[in-house]
Formats: sequence, structure tokens, C-alpha cells
Amino acid sequence: LNRENNREAMDALMTSAQTSLAEPCKYAMRYNELNTPELFNAMEEFTKVTRSDLNLYNIHGELIRSTKPELFDQFLVGKRMNNKAFRQIVMQRQLRFVDLETIAGVSFLSVYEPVFNGDGTMVAIVNVPYFNRNQDVTNATASTISAIINIYLILLIAAIALGAIISNSLSRPLVEIKERIDRLALTGNRRIRYRNSKDELGVLIDSYNKMVEDLEESSRRLAQTERDQAWKEMARHIAHEIKNPLTPMKLSIQYLLRMKEAGVPVGKLSWRVSANRCWSRLTRSRRRLRNSHRSAPPAKM
Repeated sequence: LNRENNREAMDALMTSAQTSLAEPCKYAMRYNELNTPELFNAMEEFTKVTRSDLNLYNIHGELIRSTKPELFDQFLVGKRMNNKAFRQIVMQRQLRFVDLETIAGVSFLSVYEPVFNGDGTMVAIVNVPYFNRNQDVTNATASTISAIINIYLILLIAAIALGAIISNSLSRPLVEIKERIDRLALTGNRRIRYRNSKDELGVLIDSYNKMVEDLEESSRRLAQTERDQAWKEMARHIAHEIKNPLTPMKLSIQYLLRMKEAGVPVGKLSWRVSANRCWSRLTRSRRRLRNSHRSAPPAKM
């Protein structure tokens, strides 16, 4: 099917080329009479309509005119026609010859046909390079798809990079909150500063700062409570230390009073012994109170 399509396309091109050259070559008797503006204009018109190049050779195989002269000027193609085509067209009188040719690594089909004047004399040989348009369309489509894929990949990479930047900018305050919470102490300023306090992250940071303030207030209250509790413990200890010597002192005094009421004579020695005992107990109690006050742990702040 592809070969049939190519043959039909080549037939259409060669028919168009012969039609374009028929009028300028109609009255030409020799090939040197073909260098006319009418012929050159006809070749250019053919190229514009069919978007195909056209080469015209004389009956000796030498180039007369080409719509792509830069190929010959740059020596990419010789100015003599294909030798096989020359033998088939000139020597063996073939009406068409097709051959596979290559220019700068690009392969294509090249079609040759004789050009006759009004008397039926061959005055030139026309050559039309034929490129597979379907392959060109396929290559162009592949190039377009490849370009679109590349654009999408670039956009995807840019989106990923932008997302990473935005994510880092949003997660940085969260990481800071986590670090502050991990290092959170009962004292010290652990508040976080955040410029935009109206967004969702700002609300979270405000809540965190309020929690820190509440925790600091609770710490102050707890320290005051501990101080009060320490003083209460010290007061109970002092009361206990005072109570211990007072009881035997009271008993001693009551004993002496009962002896006096009963008329039992009490000597000075008994009073002195009782007084010394009371004084010793008071001294020991005073010393224990002073030592307990010095060794009492300070209240936590």
C-alpha cells in the first residue's frame, strides 16, 4: 500500500512537472534554447505549488537549471546527472527512471523523465527528488510530541521544586515549635515570633505562645505553693521542738508545786536541779531549732 501511494504521488509530481515545462519547451529545437525566463518562471511556479524541487539537464547530462542551486554550489551534488539515469533515458530511450539517491546522509527517490518539444524531439531531461511525505509527517509528529513531553517534564520539575520551597517555608515554623516544646522548661522565654499572625500557622503559634504563658503562670503559682508548704512544715517542726521540752518542764514545775502545797520541805538543791534541767532542755531545743532552720532546703522558684 505504501509503494502504491508513493507511485501515485510520483506520477502526480511528474505530470505536474511535464505540464509546467511543456509550453516553454514547445518550440525549442536545441537545449541551449532553454535558458529563457519563461522556463525559469515555470520551474519556480512548480516548486511553489508542489513544494518539491526540480532539476533540468540537457541531453548530454549536464545541469541547465535547478530550483535548489545551493546544493550544487556547495558541491553536495554533482552537476552531471545520475549515470544510470542517463543511460536509461538517453541511450535506451526509457520514458522514466527511478533510483534511490542520498544527499548529506538523507536518502530519497529520484525520478527522471525526458522532455520533448512540439515535434517530439527530446530537448532536456527533468529530475524531481521525491521524499516520503508520510515519513516527514511522522517525523514532524514525533518531534512535536517529544517537545511537548520535554515541556511537561520541565513544568513538572519546576512544580516539584516550587512545592519543596513552599513546603519548607511552611514546615520551618512547625519544626521550630517542635524544638521549642522538646526544650520547654518551667522558666525562661520560649515564645516564638511569627510575622503573619492571621494565617492558620499564625493561629497555631499564638496558641503555643498562650500555652507557654499559662505554663509560666502555673510555674510561679507552684513555686509560691512550695514556699508556703515549706514554711508550714518548718512551723510544725518548730512547734514540735518547742512542745518536747515544755512537757517535762511542766511536769517538773507541777511536781514542785504539789510538794510545796503538801508542806513537804524543798531545799535549794532541788530547785537548782530542777531549774538546771529545764534550762538544759531549753538550750537543746534552741540549738535543734537553729540547726533545722539552717538545713532546711530552699523553696523552688
